[in-house]
Amino acid sequence: MATFGAAITNGYNGPAQSAPDTRIIKMDVFEDTSPSLMRRVTDLGAYIDTNQVLDVELKVFDLSSSTPKTATNTLPIGVEECLYAALQTDNAWEFDALGYNFQHKVWQQLIPSGGRVYRLEYTIHVQSTDVTIPTREIVLVWELHTVSRYGS
Repeated sequence: MATFGAAITNGYNGPAQSAPDTRIIKMDVFEDTSPSLMRRVTDLGAYIDTNQVLDVELKVFDLSSSTPKTATNTLPIGVEECLYAALQTDNAWEFDALGYNFQHKVWQQLIPSGGRVYRLEYTIHVQSTDVTIPTREIVLVWELHTVSRYGS
């Protein structure tokens, strides 16, 4: 299983910051595989509180197609399928000692063909307990360049 993550917390090294994570993580993966995508996610200066997450949506775009801005798939992802209440520091995370709190194993059917670039956008909808702060979105983006497997 391929594992890919980011040791950057919302665009900054170190403890949680309030700036949005605008980075696009780009990587090569084999076609028709299920890579595990990992990240450290913060919200309003602290690690994300999974109790405040309303839902998570994944949109997949085939940037190599004639309609790159049209999602090929839009899927709800269960909060428990991708977010942890505490930072995980297991062997899957190799970037630093802090760990990760987002991990999702991409279904191989979403990135089936080699020689293409797929963009995966996860939108996390967060409800604040503070009535002065509206519901907000945290967007995490990966671009996966799929490499053809000659033996498949």
